[in-house]
Amino acid sequence: ANNGGTIVQVGNRIEILDSNAGRVVFPSLPANLRARPTLSVTLDSANAGTRPATLNYLSRGLRWKADYVALFDEKAGKLDVQGWVTLTNT
Repeated sequence: ANNGGTIVQVGNRIEILDSNAGRVVFPSLPANLRARPTLSVTLDSANAGTRPATLNYLSRGLRWKADYVALFDEKAGKLDVQGWVTLTNT
């Protein structure tokens, strides 16, 4: 998002015009650009297994709310937890 600014594609490059940042030019679209808001995290581990994980990030002007759904498969004895975050950028 570029709140209040302008984003244009010129050929294969992307240009952002913003009153605060000025003109920013990217040589191409990022390969992982998504059309919907997305937070993607990839973890690498040398050994298989379950590990606790914590995700921290610094921000200003954001409000957020997390929602979770837990599905318990009694037969398999496993719990699948899905979560999503709703961010409000002010």
